[in-house]
Amino acid sequence: MIIKTVAFGNFDEAYIENRFNDKVNVIFSSKNDRGKTVLFQSMMYALGNEPIFPNSFNKDDFLFYCKINSEGIDYEILRDKNHFIVKDSDEISHYDSVSLFTKDFFCKKIYALPYYLKDNLPNLTELFLFYQLFFVPQDTRDTSIIFSSGFRTKTDFLAMLESILVPKDFIEDPAKIDSLKRDYQNKQRQINQLYDKNKFISNHPNIASQVLPGVSAEEIKKIKTTIDDLNKRKSDIVKQLNREYNRKSQLITLLSELDSLNRAIESGSILCADCGSPNVIFKKSEKIQFDLSNDVVRSEIKKSIKKEIEEKIVRCQEFENQKHTLEKQLQDLIEQTPSDSTDVLLYRVEIERAKETNEKIELLQKELNTLNEQLTELTANNIKREEKLKNAKDELLQNIIKTFADFDTGADSKVNDFFTKKGRNLSGSEPSVFYFSKLYNYHKYLNLPFPIIIDSFREGEIDSSKEERMITLFKELDCQVIVSATLKDSELSANKYSSRNDLNAIDYGSFQENHILSPNYVAEFKTIMANLGLKIGQSNV
Repeated sequence: MIIKTVAFGNFDEAYIENRFNDKVNVIFSSKNDRGKTVLFQSMMYALGNEPIFPNSFNKDDFLFYCKINSEGIDYEILRDKNHFIVKDSDEISHYDSVSLFTKDFFCKKIYALPYYLKDNLPNLTELFLFYQLFFVPQDTRDTSIIFSSGFRTKTDFLAMLESILVPKDFIEDPAKIDSLKRDYQNKQRQINQLYDKNKFISNHPNIASQVLPGVSAEEIKKIKTTIDDLNKRKSDIVKQLNREYNRKSQLITLLSELDSLNRAIESGSILCADCGSPNVIFKKSEKIQFDLSNDVVRSEIKKSIKKEIEEKIVRCQEFENQKHTLEKQLQDLIEQTPSDSTDVLLYRVEIERAKETNEKIELLQKELNTLNEQLTELTANNIKREEKLKNAKDELLQNIIKTFADFDTGADSKVNDFFTKKGRNLSGSEPSVFYFSKLYNYHKYLNLPFPIIIDSFREGEIDSSKEERMITLFKELDCQVIVSATLKDSELSANKYSSRNDLNAIDYGSFQENHILSPNYVAEFKTIMANLGLKIGQSNV
């Protein structure tokens, strides 16, 4: 993936950066507060990252745009709060949440994000967590934790990393193993109960048809917990399913209204009853509007809505399948669970003849052996995966440690894991070298098709020899690199970056302090919006 253009702004002011190339890009100035950091923050925010802007920057007042190229295809992405518009060639798609943008665009068109286990459930990697494999922001740096640590931790990051190192089908394996274990335990219980029946018949033939001992209180508690969990998961899925059905109905209604509008336009003219204007506007948000009197825009909107309806149909079917699967699990569990008219503590069975009981025991024993073989195979596969994973993690970690040590920071003993220990943070230039060592090796070892992006890559007064080594290693990578740096006056006078042919030097020294946005970019910014079929409403800024 290559970053081609980054833009952000509104009707009053904007900024556009389109000077990137696909090699090593260094954005520099001799002073801070020239807009380098807000550019990096806007770039990543447009791509679905968590907002990391300072409190003084009200992101809700602006639109954020990023044009990327992935495998030869250009994608234009526009973000307004949590609403995304993506243009792929001549096709425009809309996503009303970061989650939908992640699943329906990023995973399908850019990179299939891995699943990792969270609380023993498969969890799709969030974009802000995944981006930490190749992006380092300037602020909130702490080498002992992840960036923007909140509802995710470094444990989640490492679980995601493991899923990339040695992929595993987290969707099937946990459920399959749990199902086999339940079947195994149920059949073992049935065998034990049949043995008890044989013993009961011989000792008490006169009461053989009476109620026999059922399951234990502990077992009942486990069954109840399982049933409650399945019911809760089913309820959550039904809620999501209803939302998808409602949204699909709304989209169908909207499409019908647009078709009616199309026929009305063809048969006559439509004017605003208040002002008499022929312009008909479709409003997606406070700042994003579509001119429906434009045939091309109206056609694109209808095409996008039809595509979204198709996606909703697919998602509804997925939720229906999940609901049916849970219902089947509930039914199977109920059928396997001893029951009585009053509770599940006791259950009634008809005492069959001893011969029939023995035949059942033999049959169950064969099934038990088959289940045991399957569990053994799955367990063996997991052991092999764990061994393979350990070797892969060790190799990656050793490469990170070696890269770090090659910079001769004198802090080698502090780095022996993917994160430093709490309370033993690195100092001076060491954190910057550590972050570089990780991103450099993540890219090489994981073959990630993404640029390396580091805001303030010289943080901590990295000396010239370390900086030059970083740049040399950057150039060896087969990816785009975008970094920023604040130069000393002597470095600026010597044209430290501008005089080099092996770097793309982008000078931010001329920008106004703490205000990179300018009315000078508004016309071009509006052109970008128009290419997406949008028009910007009057800003409140």
